[in-house]
Amino acid sequence: MSVQRFLVLGAGPAGSATAITLASAGHAVHLVEKSRIDVPRVGELLSVEGQQWVERLLPDSFQSFYLTKLGVVGAWAERELSRYSPPSWWALDRTGLDLALAKRAQEEGARLELGAGVANLKRQGSLWHYSVGESEYQADWLVVATGRGAQGVGSHTHRLDRQVALVAFLEGEYRSTNDMLMESTELGWWYGAPIDAQRAVAVFVTDSDLDRGEPEEAWRARLSESVHAQERFSHMTLHHKPRRVAAGFSILRPAYGPGWVAVGEAAAAFCPLSSMGVGRALETGVRVGNCFVEAAGREAAPNFLALAEQNGAEFHLYSRLLADSYRQVFHFPNSVFWSRRSARSGSRRFITGMPKTPKLLFPEGQNFECSDCDKCCTSSWAPPVERELLAPLGETKPRPGYTPLRLFSDGQVVVNSDDDGNCVFLDEHRCQLHGTGLKPQACEQFPFTFTPTPEGVVVGVSFLCKSVQENTGKPLSSYRGQLTTLASKVPHTVIEKEVALSWGRTVSFIKYRAWQEQLLRARNPIVELRSLRWNLVHLLRDRPTPKTMPFKQMQRLEITMAMYLAASLQSSFSLEDMDSSAEQLLNDREVEQLMRDSRLPDTAWFRDEVFRFLRALIQRGFLLSQTPLLQRLSLLAGLPRFLEYHTLLMAAQEGAERPEKRHLFSSFDIAELELIPDAKRDLLTQAFFHWHMQLGEGEPSFYPHQKSALYGYCFETSPSKLEELREGA
Repeated sequence: MSVQRFLVLGAGPAGSATAITLASAGHAVHLVEKSRIDVPRVGELLSVEGQQWVERLLPDSFQSFYLTKLGVVGAWAERELSRYSPPSWWALDRTGLDLALAKRAQEEGARLELGAGVANLKRQGSLWHYSVGESEYQADWLVVATGRGAQGVGSHTHRLDRQVALVAFLEGEYRSTNDMLMESTELGWWYGAPIDAQRAVAVFVTDSDLDRGEPEEAWRARLSESVHAQERFSHMTLHHKPRRVAAGFSILRPAYGPGWVAVGEAAAAFCPLSSMGVGRALETGVRVGNCFVEAAGREAAPNFLALAEQNGAEFHLYSRLLADSYRQVFHFPNSVFWSRRSARSGSRRFITGMPKTPKLLFPEGQNFECSDCDKCCTSSWAPPVERELLAPLGETKPRPGYTPLRLFSDGQVVVNSDDDGNCVFLDEHRCQLHGTGLKPQACEQFPFTFTPTPEGVVVGVSFLCKSVQENTGKPLSSYRGQLTTLASKVPHTVIEKEVALSWGRTVSFIKYRAWQEQLLRARNPIVELRSLRWNLVHLLRDRPTPKTMPFKQMQRLEITMAMYLAASLQSSFSLEDMDSSAEQLLNDREVEQLMRDSRLPDTAWFRDEVFRFLRALIQRGFLLSQTPLLQRLSLLAGLPRFLEYHTLLMAAQEGAERPEKRHLFSSFDIAELELIPDAKRDLLTQAFFHWHMQLGEGEPSFYPHQKSALYGYCFETSPSKLEELREGA
């Protein structure tokens, strides 16, 4: 193993954990921290998971930094205080812990410099040149561990919200129970806990545009509006003036590049509700360090792409889980803060002030005219309900025997439906809410969709609509006036100018638009999708695209993805069952014969309608979502064979002599309701991405040495599938 030189910027938990891992493996590490680690830091509470990493890295001294054992109580979804967890957390001596971790890196052989800054940092050839004080140094690798807001070379921080935290450290006698408190209020939420008998921390989290004034004044005002936080902390005095810090979800894209990689909150930051501060930082630091060590042992380049994909997949899943928790708070119906968190959309970076009149972009060749067919009210579609409508809608009286609203486990509230999928407000083909001012925005807007882009708002339509499926009526542009009004009511979020190609890489929107135009202009979008996916796999691997595409492998992959999509409809709550169901479908000779004998893809009407559906999805911005482009392309590539299978299945179940358009339109319904919506099949598309990266004879495993129970499905399941793909089965 060749010894390599590392400059690690930042001696917080992530930077020190990376330095410890590298130095203990014999590498030369320069760990530089601009502070002296002598003032209180945010992140003073340690979860059970975090304790495991502290104890692993400081096995002989970790107990000296554990000050007070804490349970968790809260008034989150209810106003009354409830116990969430028995004593299992610890309040930390955070400055002592951070200093001990940095000293541990020094003991392992790292050069540690505190209270020092790095100057004249630049990359020349394959080396980094920099100076600290009067001394000049060189390094092979740069590790960025400077926390939130860090910037890599050519990177951009993608933020999901505008959350900030008002942080206050308190002193005086703490008189309540040894618990961490979580309390929701009108403008945000509190968390706080005793550090020891004479010290505590109390933090208020809100959106930056809702946080006004000098920090201490704002902190005291928010404390006076609370119930339980005020009771526990108002009698204590401020040890330091409160300060504002960033407290939202953000991810750095790309998080690596030639000669550098980001780690900890510099790579991906979570909101305080995730409880992932110190523990997550230590885990990712060790992960990055091991990535370097293993690569050096193999005399190979570190697999930063795999590292970024794992990090991004975890970021996406945890941000979704935390969004579910935010949606559980209903007892502030007029709160701007909680209203922003009621939808399932990923971004909560809303543009404040008066929105401009949106510039609408219309697709060509698509028509629509409502025929009052009631399909949108009878198809099991569940329109989400805005927070301000919950109270008045909850008091209405729909069809006897039914409540007006339904609450999902993730906190989403929708209009209720009966056992047959009919809206409870549908009465004799008429909507009882029409003209009352209580109709949800989703109902008013159907079948239109709005996707903001740097060029304008793209107007699309849902193929759940009968008129859209049949392409009858007037061009969409003829509804410009009505749609301008509807689009202006949609909350406007910050529009990103970069498109995520993978979790760790981005491309410009201009480059994306060129690819989109290629797909839309292609005579056969399925063939063009195949070519684009093959090119992107090699672009991500920084390799030239081979002239010959493994055609059979790509086709087999498309069939595999289609059967997994079909299996996901049967086994949506169990990944193991889904895998088993897909295996059965792929090995079912009757299914194989049904699809082989039908020659449905060669039928002109089927091919034309499927192509129109694919183009409509691309035009309306399906590929521009919170999940990366290659994942969405993979789902899109699996759709044609899924539609073929489902169309044949519908015809066979009906006993029809041959498949007809109505059977395909039924498949469009299923796709729109179950496969297309954001977050419906995220874990599945992550697996699709993984399978694409495995393509190519003799290529190394894309996820070497990574074992994760939480993400086992994405990274490890179905090795037989991967083997079949390699063999061109």
